[in-house]
Amino acid sequence: MNGQYLKSGIDWAEVGTISSNRIQILQNFVVGDTLTFRDDSEGGIYFGAGGGGGTTSLQNAYDNGNTIVAASGAPVTITGTIGQKLLSVQGDMEVTGLIDPSGVELTPQASTPLNIATQAGIWVDSATNDLMYQKGDGSTAAPIDIGGTKIWVLNASGVTISRMAPIAVDGSGNMIAANPRQELGALTTVGILNSDTNHLANGDVVANGIIRNI
Repeated sequence: MNGQYLKSGIDWAEVGTISSNRIQILQNFVVGDTLTFRDDSEGGIYFGAGGGGGTTSLQNAYDNGNTIVAASGAPVTITGTIGQKLLSVQGDMEVTGLIDPSGVELTPQASTPLNIATQAGIWVDSATNDLMYQKGDGSTAAPIDIGGTKIWVLNASGVTISRMAPIAVDGSGNMIAANPRQELGALTTVGILNSDTNHLANGDVVANGIIRNI
């Protein structure tokens, strides 16, 4: 009715004996409402749009209810030519469940598209084609090197520690600048800092692998 899928026992009920050919619509009609019958043994999908009027279009479902509800076990399916884009989202998209793609293509960016203070994620640096990881705690994004080992360590030293500094870890698990010229400093060094790290930010320390753009 008006683009909505009417569910048995909720929106309509059978009248009379089992398998009767009479039903009762459990919704009020107004002038201009449209009721369409169809055979649908599988349930298909229905648009959970509130209000009345309109057509059975996706846009109408959104305009009337701001929500599209798929029947259990019957996801919305978009078909088209393989290799061509079937859906274009001109803005951010939030997915609260799992995604199951066969591959993910990332458009290279000149700088992080993420909020460095609140958003963790990955992106591709257009200058280097490196796959970057953003921690989301205010720290600088760092390249992801396959096969290397990196650890994220908090800088609680009170000062900014510069990139390429040898790093040791204190008794609280926080980074401190190590002095490899001293025996104790050399023994406690865990790696090299890969990015300038401000006080109370986490920095990526390369334990083994490649440090780029030295």
